[in-house]
Amino acid sequence: MDAFAWLAEQKIKAAIRDGAFDKLPFHGKPLQLDADASVPAVLRMSFQVLRNAGILPEEMRLKKELSELQQTLRETADETTRRHLQMQVSMLETRYQLLIARHRRSY
Repeated sequence: MDAFAWLAEQKIKAAIRDGAFDKLPFHGKPLQLDADASVPAVLRMSFQVLRNAGILPEEMRLKKELSELQQTLRETADETTRRHLQMQVSMLETRYQLLIARHRRSY
């Protein structure tokens, strides 16, 4: 941990100890996170245009498909079908990871 992170951590611990966070306006309520919070700033507008048009970006489409396949896999008892589904899940995970890695290199 660098000096800045250590100092910030000490200040936060002191504030917690002193009760500075106890009576905040939204204490105990769920956060209203922006749907685009995890999207890089340079992609937000294009993602918003796609969302408004009812089109999922490739990353989200893959993630949704992956989630559905994993659910089907959990519910499947037949070993042959399970192996086939596991292969599909593995391929989708690889495609998703490659896509994410490409985005990271680009931005």
